[in-house]
Amino acid sequence: MSVQRESAVINEQIVLKNNFKYSQTSDYFDPLSITKVEILDSDGVTVLETITGANIIKSSTGQYYVVASAVTSAKTIYDKWTFVPVTGASALTKTNTCVVWSTVAGAGGLTTLANVRTSLGLSATQTGDDTLITNLISRISDMIEKKCGRVFSIATYTEYHDGDNTDSVQLDQYPINSVTSIHDDTDRSYGVDSLISSDDYVYYSEEGKIQLDGLTFSKGLKNIKVIYNAGFDVIPYDLEQACIKYIMAEYLEEKGGINVIEGQDFIYKPAKLREDANKVLQLYIKIR
Repeated sequence: MSVQRESAVINEQIVLKNNFKYSQTSDYFDPLSITKVEILDSDGVTVLETITGANIIKSSTGQYYVVASAVTSAKTIYDKWTFVPVTGASALTKTNTCVVWSTVAGAGGLTTLANVRTSLGLSATQTGDDTLITNLISRISDMIEKKCGRVFSIATYTEYHDGDNTDSVQLDQYPINSVTSIHDDTDRSYGVDSLISSDDYVYYSEEGKIQLDGLTFSKGLKNIKVIYNAGFDVIPYDLEQACIKYIMAEYLEEKGGINVIEGQDFIYKPAKLREDANKVLQLYIKIR
């Protein structure tokens, strides 16, 4: 059994990822039966949060990950995964170490202070504008999400939608990573009798759409309750670059702006950066 560590990123919440690679002959655990994930403090002992059940998510590419809310500042933490052992094997846990980093005031952003500093060509000793940059990360990231009408970082949502006798519902956030439950209840009590079996629907991740198989949703007000997980565990590169270009434009204007020559024309660089960024954002505006 081998475990491939991937990045842990803090965006108001942290995403800890493990990609489990295993063989059928040498495994000591069932990778489909993870009983719990514990988020441990820097001492490697104190449990900050325990995550179980539907909050342990398997992506379409076979990666397992959790979204934890216990850590809100940069620190070294541990994620401890406990698995169900196969018959005849002893219980097994796997503890990984990961360094969580933050953009401080920019926590929750679509990029990091380090990446913006690199794009601006700032050296390791040029730290005087770090507070300005981290504030820009927070402000521009929020602006982009409002412009696109969606949240990009991974999170779990509970939504209520009006039924209209059709077989589908469009969720507010996407890509969909997993669906915990769907209820269709015109009385809005959302009891077990109104729970729709997972065998009776499919979801289209990139479209943010759930479709029933051979059924239709009842007509009603807020009768459809959906609990699901959505968002990017890693912000797409082109989206992050668009955010960085917006930040660079604001930064250059703070510093007096810079003109460049393109062909025979003088171009105001902040305007060109925003133009390039806007082209990318058109790809991420909410589907409706």
